[in-house]
This record gives sequence, C-alpha cells and structure tokens, in this order.
Amino acid sequence: MEQFALLFTLSKEKKEEKIGLLLAGPLGGGKSATGNSILLSNIFIPQTNQKSPTKKKHAQVGYKVLYNQGITVVDGIDLTFFHENESFECAFFLAEKCIEKYGNGFNALLYVVSYTGTFLYDSKYFSVLENILGEDFVTNKSILIVTYGDCFISSNTENISFDNWCSAQEDPFKKLFLKCGGRAVLFDNNTQDKKRKEKQIKELLHIVNDMNDGKKYYKKDFNLDKSGVCNNTTKLLSEK
Repeated sequence: MEQFALLFTLSKEKKEEKIGLLLAGPLGGGKSATGNSILLSNIFIPQTNQKSPTKKKHAQVGYKVLYNQGITVVDGIDLTFFHENESFECAFFLAEKCIEKYGNGFNALLYVVSYTGTFLYDSKYFSVLENILGEDFVTNKSILIVTYGDCFISSNTENISFDNWCSAQEDPFKKLFLKCGGRAVLFDNNTQDKKRKEKQIKELLHIVNDMNDGKKYYKKDFNLDKSGVCNNTTKLLSEK
C-alpha cells in the first residue's frame, strides 16, 4: 500500500508539471544560484571558468512542485565574449543542449544579471539570444532577473521600490530593461529569510503566469541554421 501511494504521488507530481524556465545571461551573473533559489534546493552547481569559454559546460535541469505548480528550470546559456566567433559557438552549443534537455516547452526566458554589474554588453548579449532562439520568444517571453538583492537593499538608503528603481535607470540598464518588456524581479540568492525567499519566487511566477498566452518554446522552434545565425551575430558584434 505504501509503495502504491508513493507511485501515485510521483505520478501526480509529473502531471502537475506546467512551467519551463530557461536561464541565460553573462558568466558570473548568478544563474545557477537563481535556479537554486527558484526551486528552494541546491540543485545547480556553478561551472564558472574565467580562463576559457564554457564550451564544455553541460545544461543542468531541476524540477520541483511549488505552490501547486510543477516548475522545471534549465540552467546553461552563458554569454561572455572571450573571442567573438568562439564565444558565439559556445552560446549556440549551450542553447542547443538546453533545448534538448527539456521537451515540454519553455514558458519564459530568464535573463540573469548582477545588480553590481555594469550592464555594458548585455544589450548585445540579449540580441545574440534573439538571433539564436528567435526574436519572438526572447522579446515576448523574457524576464530580467537582477541578482544580489542584498546589495540593492543595503545601498537603498532612500527606500525606493525595485520597480521604481528600474524605471528610473538610464542606459545601459534601461535598454536591457525595455528589451525584457519592462518585466523584472529582484533576487537575493544569499538570504536565509523564508518570507523573502517565497516573496521573490511568487513575484516571478506571477509574471510568468500573467504573460501566459498558451504558447511555449519547443525544440522545433530552435534555429538549427547555425551558419545563418552566425553570420547575423558576427554582423551584430561588429556594430558599435
């Protein structure tokens, strides 16, 4: 009887799976830590290697049922240009691996940046994602995740809300924020405060559910024309 109950529970959790989230962003922005925060588990292991591109990195997948929703997070697309062509190869390689890892379709692309970063190259990184994954998905289903929320809170002496802070920023952050449709969530991946952890997850899920139009991003939507995408990306990177 206990074995039957266990199998029934696992089967029920499988059917509850609804949300697929794809993590992307510059190297060291906190993608893996954000994935762990979303799933309230230490599933993802950062694979940062500053000396070489992340071509050998593999996509990581985590799943958990939270708030009556099955959430799958795929972590893997690093965007840091050590050398234009080689870095594009890495981004394309990792994107393909991520898409292959999860066959049930992605609801949203989470573009992860650090609050302490400069955002100088993120607009181009974002455009590279549009070339690789397709402009429709990236433009309409992206959410900006700003990590190091603890630093934001400690430096926020005027007690400005995060939404107001985002709206008040100038370029280059403003350009990235607008590219994400004005959708952004502050994440503190270091907090031990249970209420704060739950608050940031619920804020993210609210945005994901709010922009749900029944469309997901599947493997069939991925642009396998690597040479064509590479040419477009090379042209993009040459622009100032």
